[in-house]
Amino acid sequence: MSTAAAEAEKTGPIVQTLSGKVEGVASQGEVTAFLGLPYAAAPVNEYRWRAPSPAPEWIGVRPADRHAPICMQPSSPWEPDAEPAFQSEDCLYLNVWTPAANTTDRLPVMVWFHGGGFMVGSGSDERSLGDKLAQDGVVVVTVNYRLGPLGFLVLDELNEESLHETSGNYGLLDQIAALRWVKNNIEEFGGNPDNVTIFGFSAGSTAVNALQASPLARGLFHKAIGQSTANMNPAAGIWNLRSFAEAEQYGKEFQRSLGADTLADLRALPAKTLVNSPYKFWLIEGDGYVLPDEIHEIFARGDQAAVPVLAGATANEETTLASADQLSWLHARTPEDEAAFTHIYGEQGVHNDRSVSDVILWQMREWVRLNKRIEPNSYLYFFDHAPPNPIEGLGAYHGAEIPYVFKTFDVFDWPWIAQDRELGNLVSRYWTNFAKAGDPNGPGLRHWPAFTEGKVMELSSSPGLASLPRAEVLELLDAYFARERARPAAPPHSGENAK
Repeated sequence: MSTAAAEAEKTGPIVQTLSGKVEGVASQGEVTAFLGLPYAAAPVNEYRWRAPSPAPEWIGVRPADRHAPICMQPSSPWEPDAEPAFQSEDCLYLNVWTPAANTTDRLPVMVWFHGGGFMVGSGSDERSLGDKLAQDGVVVVTVNYRLGPLGFLVLDELNEESLHETSGNYGLLDQIAALRWVKNNIEEFGGNPDNVTIFGFSAGSTAVNALQASPLARGLFHKAIGQSTANMNPAAGIWNLRSFAEAEQYGKEFQRSLGADTLADLRALPAKTLVNSPYKFWLIEGDGYVLPDEIHEIFARGDQAAVPVLAGATANEETTLASADQLSWLHARTPEDEAAFTHIYGEQGVHNDRSVSDVILWQMREWVRLNKRIEPNSYLYFFDHAPPNPIEGLGAYHGAEIPYVFKTFDVFDWPWIAQDRELGNLVSRYWTNFAKAGDPNGPGLRHWPAFTEGKVMELSSSPGLASLPRAEVLELLDAYFARERARPAAPPHSGENAK
């Protein structure tokens, strides 16, 4: 065999995207991976804090055999000793895993948005690699998006230079750009651009919730899965939702702390300086453009995208998520509140860690409950199975379900047993069935009915329909948040959509 023929034999599958040709690599089973594909131009220099631009074109074949740099971020508060991955401001890349044999397969597409509090994380996190999930007959896409101040800074100077007279939500705009890339390119990877499911965990789940509410994402996806957290509680989110004016003030304080007098000064600072600032409170904001109103109000009016939703929480969110700062959002407004909180949580009242899990469960139930008004295919789950994590006492912690969804058990050197893998096969089939048809049910699976008040699909060692836990707490939170909604709220920022 000639050298040229030998080299040709090594060539992986080549796919034509709108920007140019990319060459994938064999992954597990019959799955092919295309890693580090640019979906937008690098948001650097004068493009820092601007909406993403289309990815540049290239000539020839671009190797897609390795992950791109992750977006700029500080060390993770959850894994402070983890070895840092290579970071760059040039980070708007995604990864595709496809089991398709050809471009006519038109398989369902699942687009994953990672968690990390909008401060850390990446689309190349080994816990959520898509090769095994793709073996269930779906195309899996994972996405990097801008984080921290680079992704969510609100500032009056940015408002002034924007065509929409607003700022912030750059990370959410990145996600929308990634979905637009999927719509325009995924058919070449054997995916169906008319059957796209967005799914995410923690901050990624909050983003999915926001994308369903955003008019800018309309038509770019057709189903949504949320895993632990949403923006459904008004004016008192688990990380203190705030008015746009408060976000602007926070941006000014951030700018001042860095000694930057102007926006040009901020753009001249190294990205590492920005993300390592003590200012860590970066959120999706009601900017009047990406989000024209508070998300709960959009859902309450039925103005969200009318798509099937599957969402839920884990039993012990608090064991890895709770902190004094995160619990400070909830305040007893009346003596009756105080008495009710003390009755449920004890003398520590609302500062009991358990309140974190309760509010997340409330958020997810509220998301599904409001969605059921306009879309019958709305499903609620409660994950109550503790992985064999060597740290004792965590239970079904925040993110415990991820290796069961992606079947990435081998990433962890833990004593998994057959029961774990059986549950993983069940959960991943529910997720992929939902992506295929908007319904998690299928042959050989325990029936999962659409949302009914007081009921939930329990995903555990004994999966099945069960009574919704913590009913007394959820009733208290229903009343509490109803009163919060009745209070005068700051008007949404009047960006382009508000005009």
